[in-house]
Amino acid sequence: MLKKRIITLVEGGVIVKEVGDFVCDVIDFLEEYYPKADVTGAEMFTTHLAMATQRVKDGEALEGLDSETWAGITTSGAYEEALKVYEELFSETIVTYPEGEKRFLIVHLCNIIDNQQGEESKC
Repeated sequence: MLKKRIITLVEGGVIVKEVGDFVCDVIDFLEEYYPKADVTGAEMFTTHLAMATQRVKDGEALEGLDSETWAGITTSGAYEEALKVYEELFSETIVTYPEGEKRFLIVHLCNIIDNQQGEESKC
């Protein structure tokens, strides 16, 4: 289901095939390590990832979270794991994400991790 959404974005010309292939690889990772992830959270993350990656490839920027909101994220129970997952997933990518995109991606990962653990999201 997640990959179908990404394929639709590629077929519609919203993202390029290289971005779609990359996001599908990330989906494989999520399905392996977070099999009980909330579908909605996973959809939000993978869609944001696809669009963020395309934005970076196109030279566009997204403003990040305000410092107060980000400070709250960094104290959540899922933050450390989300940061490790981010570093593992994106150590070798087709783009380098600016700090604003990185923070949004980490927020989505926090939500997936919180949900996987059966907790209410703190992110």
